[in-house]
Amino acid sequence: MPAPPVLEAVFAQGRARFAANASVAKLADPEVPIPAKLAVVPVMAFWVLAFADAMALLGEDTGDSPLHDRVRQHASEDAEHWRWFLADLESLAGQGLGAQSVADAYRRAWDPLVAPVRQSAWTLHHLLRAHPDPVTRMAVVESCEMGFEAFIDSMRPVIRSAGRYAELSYLGAIHDDAEAGHALHDADRDAGGSPPLQGARRRSHGRQPRRTDGGAARCLQGG
Repeated sequence: MPAPPVLEAVFAQGRARFAANASVAKLADPEVPIPAKLAVVPVMAFWVLAFADAMALLGEDTGDSPLHDRVRQHASEDAEHWRWFLADLESLAGQGLGAQSVADAYRRAWDPLVAPVRQSAWTLHHLLRAHPDPVTRMAVVESCEMGFEAFIDSMRPVIRSAGRYAELSYLGAIHDDAEAGHALHDADRDAGGSPPLQGARRRSHGRQPRRTDGGAARCLQGG
């Protein structure tokens, strides 16, 4: 179902902030070399692993309502995606792209300039722990997913230009296909509805423009 007007206003502000972000502009700049664009991948490490912990937390939910079931289903679907990210990080490193080593990846992830990403991960965990009700938890996680989708929509052309889309998992075809086929989406289609807030998580694989509620880009940008 559509998001309430107050949330739509927040999402609209976030989309504008995301579009104006210097890193997003860099990804779209044809003058920036592909290796320089892929240098952003190690920066994602802290967020990806922290999000995996958030999914583990949601998986521990013991509520017995249908919405609690949706929360657990969502967590189950995304729980292991961090493994795909590490595989991509290693694959790119083997080709001299992204981080050159594990130590290099950690240095980039803990760079002072990346502090907002780490802080946003801590905020995510605080919100999920402070608000155990399933409505709030789904709203928080869906908004972060929408922020991620806005980011991956910016990254996908870079991955394709690098000729790595088919081989990469988290940043490539495997993740796209998994998101498109998630049981959560299938259940919503069978019920004639949409995921909480709206159906923005359905993937288009970059073939068609799609609405993204980057208002939750705060989850990726730390504010």
